[in-house]
Amino acid sequence: MILINSILLLVIVICVNSCGGEGIDDVEAIHSSSEVKYEKELYPDGQLKSKIELNSEGLRDGEALSFYHSGAVINKAIFKNGIRVGENFVYYEDSSIKIKEVYNESGELHGVYEEYFENGILKKKGRFEDGNMAGEWKEYYENGELYEPNQMKNGELEGIQKVFHTNGQLGVIGLSQGGLEEGEWIYLDLDGDTLKEEYYEKGKLVRSNQLKPSKKAVE
Repeated sequence: MILINSILLLVIVICVNSCGGEGIDDVEAIHSSSEVKYEKELYPDGQLKSKIELNSEGLRDGEALSFYHSGAVINKAIFKNGIRVGENFVYYEDSSIKIKEVYNESGELHGVYEEYFENGILKKKGRFEDGNMAGEWKEYYENGELYEPNQMKNGELEGIQKVFHTNGQLGVIGLSQGGLEEGEWIYLDLDGDTLKEEYYEKGKLVRSNQLKPSKKAVE
């Protein structure tokens, strides 16, 4: 019995050493002792870069993880028969969330999307419908002040669009139709005074009226 146990231990050690060899920097399929297959990628020095579960047909199926060189997780995703589905998370190296998004069964972004600055302040929030940005999208400055609330339809700007200065003062207001500027667009300075008026027809600028120097305009 002692001899058998010693032989088994030696086999396990050999297997572990062969699976963790340094210097491999390409992607390869490996098997765990529980017969679960993985696709892994290593940094040039042998540090694990990514690890993705595979099904019996070799398709990505299950949890997929990618890592910073420090070992902290960059991305955590789920695959089903080769398609990314469900919640997907992207992290900063300190493990705080950078991006949180959702994929449907077809692998398209669908549902709430959130993006954060490294300090934890919300940077952008909106919603996808079958891969397209839809409804209201809001983007913020790093201090938490609202920067730009956009209206989206089928992935294009639609409706009244606004941009704000860091002090909360409205900086730009205009109309978009099918992703193109339409009609009057007004640009204001930090004090709310009008700097410039522009007029568009199907995205083409047809007239511009400069009222004040544009150094305070929101571009």
